Amino acid sequence: MKPMKIVSLARDVKRPTTKEWIKAVFDDFIELHGDRYYADDKALVGGIATLNGTPVTVIGMEKGHTLQENLKTNFG
Repeated sequence: MKPMKIVSLARDVKRPTTKEWIKAVFDDFIELHGDRYYADDKALVGGIATLNGTPVTVIGMEKGHTLQENLKTNFG
């Protein structure tokens, strides 16, 4: 695949977001927020979930589907 095609697919607004992947793949997701010193970064999604009964840590960059969602997450 050509590099521009890869970039185009990565930027596709129809691509599932991290939160959509988490809902589809993991059970019992508990999202963790902030460091209590500064602020919560809306572009970073992290937490603890279960996958087939096994506890796992989940971390991902969140992007939106719309301009407003992208502004909220600083465009991921």
